[in-house]
Amino acid sequence: MSEELPPPEERRRYTWPWFVAALVLAAVVITVLSVRREARRVQQQQELLRQFPGTTN
Repeated sequence: MSEELPPPEERRRYTWPWFVAALVLAAVVITVLSVRREARRVQQQQELLRQFPGTTN
């Protein structure tokens, strides 16, 4: 019962997964913001067309 445990192996800490995770997170945030902006633009165009129903492009 008094066996000595072997020392824990030193694990290599990779930094590149953090960069990949940060890039993925940044891509998601940029995508969400651009989709929201585009949806707002479409909504404004629809409201404008409702105000002036006789006009077309």
